[in-house]
Parts: sequence; structure tokens; C-alpha cells
Amino acid sequence: MHLPHQKCSGSWQLEINSSLIEPKAILVVGSINADLLAYVDDSKRIGNYVFGDDFRFNLGGKGLNQAVNVANSGQNVILIGRVGDDFFGHEILRQLLNRGVKVNHIVKDRIGHTGIGHVRVSIEGEYSTVVINGANSFLDTDQIDGAIFQGIDASFVLMNYEILSDVVHYAARKFRELGIQTVINLSPIADGITYSVDCADYLITNEDEARAVLGTNEQSTQVLAEMLMKQGAKNVIITRGSKGVFAIDQAGNHHSVERVPVSIENTIGAGDTFLAIFTTALNQGATFDLALQVANASAARVCTKQESFLSADDIEEIAEEFSIELPKRKIIHGTEHLND
Repeated sequence: MHLPHQKCSGSWQLEINSSLIEPKAILVVGSINADLLAYVDDSKRIGNYVFGDDFRFNLGGKGLNQAVNVANSGQNVILIGRVGDDFFGHEILRQLLNRGVKVNHIVKDRIGHTGIGHVRVSIEGEYSTVVINGANSFLDTDQIDGAIFQGIDASFVLMNYEILSDVVHYAARKFRELGIQTVINLSPIADGITYSVDCADYLITNEDEARAVLGTNEQSTQVLAEMLMKQGAKNVIITRGSKGVFAIDQAGNHHSVERVPVSIENTIGAGDTFLAIFTTALNQGATFDLALQVANASAARVCTKQESFLSADDIEEIAEEFSIELPKRKIIHGTEHLND
């Protein structure tokens, strides 16, 4: 499957934050879901019926997972997204506020329901998800323009494709014009999505996603990364599951990080955690290589948890392991908006 590309214009700038007491905020543009998780052992199935072992309601959606990870690192995070004006939307906004995510750019939509992730987790920790986008599909370019008009002071913006690809392309171009570096995840892979590879200052993907977007059966991770750089991505990071991480930075340097062996509870949120912690490490002044190592360890840690993001304690322990000093966590309260 060779998926379509969009061309991205706009300049980018590298902000040096080392002299600042506190780094700029990280911006997330993405999906917000209520995850309904069923833990099942399919070997117990009789016909179409199987009793589950456990059930959880979790905060979910790639955008939300990334924002909560950033907030739990102690850094300021602004989430641009959309929820329904319903029970799930109200509860998600309440929990995001309590976790320190700035929510004044999250719209409560009176028409679309809150996005739902209907997740089945196997005894091996692998998962399958039915996603109903709901209000996420109504996040549009006007909402991006509105956020910019109100003022956005950020160093990085994180995006993925659980929202409309036209919105990702538009937001990447607009935020680049403001000097905000783009961190784009080529996930999920689906028909009808147009991927903006050349809009990424940092492109993060796994091998299967890279092959799908490039329309190739190429098995070499290095060749895949080189192909994505030829498509216009400035830095390319390819996560390889049990084989670790491979990356090529803008200067052409190659980086490899070995996997961290863990006992897997589930793999939900591993990619989102990698994306968020990689960016927070860069924002805190870490080198490219160190940011990869911290992100790799963080993605492994989240696989040992039932939640799809790390706690503040988890992140603090990992930061100490890599001698990264984190800012003190702050609770940032915002306002909520209704969409007519």
C-alpha cells in the first residue's frame, strides 16, 4: 500500500533554550478518546461469547496520551482537540485539568460525541482497537487558526493521524511559520489518509508504517529511514519493537538504541509515550541520542502498565536514571469552550 503525500511549505527555526530557566510549552494537536478496555483470554471463547477478566475506563487517544505524558514530566503542555458535550467529554476534561494539561483550546462539541476506543487486550498484552472518531473528526483548520490568534508560545508541536490529515498538514505549516518544530507520528495507517512526511522536523514511525507510507517491501530499517529523509523529513526515528530504535538525524548521523526487556502488561500507548518523552527530553536540553534513550526506556516502562501513559513518578525515576533534571510539576487550569 502506497499512501498519498502532501507537500509542506514553511520555514523552521531551532530555538536554543539552554539559557532559560524554564523551557517553552509543548503543543499537542490530536485525538481525545475515552478508552473502554476489556482484558480477555480468547482460549476461553465458546462460539461468539467469552467472559473477560477485567474492564477499565481510561483516558485515551493519541493526542491525549502524549499530552498527559508531557504534563507528568513537569513541562507545560497545551492540547488542541475536541470532545463531545457528554459524560465522557466532561470527565476527560476534569481529569486533564487535574493532571495539569492546559485545556482552553479543547472544544466541547454539541453534535459529535466524544471519541471512543473500544480496546481488547489479550493475555499476551497485545491489543486490537475499534476507534470511533466522533468529535475528533470535527477538529478543523478554523480551530488551529483560533488557537494561533489567541497566542501560542511553544517550542514543539506533536501530531498524528487520528485527526484529519488535512488538519495535520495545515497545522504543521502554520506552526512552522511561527518557529515551532514539528514532531509527526505516521500513525495510524489507513486508507484515505494523506501523509505529510516533508512537514516533519522529527518524523517518528515504526517499520510497518514506514513501508506502507513509502509503498515498499524494503526490509532494511536504514534504507527506510533514508527513503523518508529523501521525502523531506529532517530527522527520522524508526521504532522496531523488540529490536529497539534506529534513527538518522539531520546531520546524517546514525543512532541505534537497544530494546529494554520488560514484562508486558499491554502495548497501548507505547508509541505515544515514546513521542512525548523524546520531545520533552529535547525540550529540556537533552541531545538527540540521549532523547532517544530516554524515550526508548519510557516506551518500555509504559508497556508494564494498564494505563496508556506514564505517571509522574515513573518519569521521575527514568529521568534520574539518565541524569535529566525535570522541572517541578505545576497544575495549569484553563477554560472550556462550547461549539455551536
